[in-house]
Amino acid sequence: MDNIVNSLRSLFSTYGFKAGMIIVGIIVIVNFIKKPITNIALKKSEQFGYDKSIITRYISILPIIVSFVLTAFAELIAVKFQFLKVEWSSITANSLVYAAIAVATYETLKKQLQAYAAKTNYNKIESNNESTEATVSAEIVNTETESAKTEKVKTVSDEQETAVSEINEKENEKDVEIL
Repeated sequence: MDNIVNSLRSLFSTYGFKAGMIIVGIIVIVNFIKKPITNIALKKSEQFGYDKSIITRYISILPIIVSFVLTAFAELIAVKFQFLKVEWSSITANSLVYAAIAVATYETLKKQLQAYAAKTNYNKIESNNESTEATVSAEIVNTETESAKTEKVKTVSDEQETAVSEINEKENEKDVEIL
């Protein structure tokens, strides 16, 4: 998690607050737009059996469009909404640079988040395995105890059957003697 914070800190220190906010804004807005589109594309492709790229074909230019809009909006705020003072060529160039940086930053942060999630899940699995091993050990002890009890009950019932059969034999012998 510290890597993500350090990446964002270096982004702001390298490119400045304005560019950093535009880049972070691009990442956030693109993902808010992109995720529902890809989910719809997956559902439609499963439903109708065609490739999802039919719907998501132009999604790769989405960061450029969002970057241009955010850069133009930031520049318009800087010149107090006087359209004639805006340098559209610098906005176009900067928006392309910001879009490229946003895509690269997003991919880097995504990999770092995946690594962090994998590490967290691994730790959870390890702790679950330890508790599962303790539970399994307790179950084995309980099973062994139950097995021992079952053996004792079998032994006792075998002894009782033997005793009952001996008593029946003696009674049969007495019945034979009486006859």
